[in-house]
Amino acid sequence: MTEHIDYTGKIVVGTNGSKIARSAMDWAAARAVAQGRPLVLVLVVPDMPALSRGEIMSKVDRIDDLVAGYHRRAEERLEAEKAYLTEKYPGLPVEAIMLTDDASYPLARATHTAELVVIGSRTHSAPLSARALGGTSVAVASHAHGPVVIVPEDAHVQSTGPVVVGVDVSPEAEEAIRLAVAEAAERGVKLIAVHTWDPVPWITSVIGGWSVDDSTLGTRLEEMCKDLVATHASAHPELEVEIRVRPGHPAQVLLDHSDSASLIVLGSRGRGGFAGLLLGSTSREVIRNARCPVLITRGPRD
Repeated sequence: MTEHIDYTGKIVVGTNGSKIARSAMDWAAARAVAQGRPLVLVLVVPDMPALSRGEIMSKVDRIDDLVAGYHRRAEERLEAEKAYLTEKYPGLPVEAIMLTDDASYPLARATHTAELVVIGSRTHSAPLSARALGGTSVAVASHAHGPVVIVPEDAHVQSTGPVVVGVDVSPEAEEAIRLAVAEAAERGVKLIAVHTWDPVPWITSVIGGWSVDDSTLGTRLEEMCKDLVATHASAHPELEVEIRVRPGHPAQVLLDHSDSASLIVLGSRGRGGFAGLLLGSTSREVIRNARCPVLITRGPRD
């Protein structure tokens, strides 16, 4: 199992040498440079490489050599990725670490202390059979104790695009709003706060003890969102904030914003319009189909 490593003040990015990982590495490196933080490049490999039955039977007397060779090649791959970063981002402190474990566990554990953990993800453009490989990003985000950014392999670069945040009344969403405000203020871009609701087939709904029809429901929800955002945005009077309340499925509404956004920020366990975000299909749909990076936060760390 992975030993405890203190990543305090550092940005951690996972790699496996793939194109998907490169997108995440570039995003994490640019972030580290902008914030003046060191970057830690983490490659996780299994104790035993995947071998066919034929390989095992034919080389049973050389298994130790096979494993040693596999780990040696992994170390070489990690050093090559580190060299890529140090050449592209001169002056950036980069530390490279290889760990033996399940791919998601060390990265999820890193969220206890790291400033941020970044990981790449396959998107809708990948074949269906290949999308399962993006499961590491879902696993890390689902078990994280701090903020995680998932970077799609074909993520666009929208440095001036708005930061979009999913809003509801949960503590996790409040932390998402706080982070989204900070992100938008740091980038000097607009903040778009989004809340969704399901259209009801009956005449009235009850919101906060008020009986309202669907024609006024959006107004009540918009006022709620304004209050939630204002708590954190008041410290940044220069920040442009737009509230958008939309009927529809949370994932689809968020994905509609991902073409122009520079970042989507979500709380991990919201209620209402973002219920169960990291527990089912909604989370997978957002992470795997967003065309911009997605920041997931579980709430303030202990």
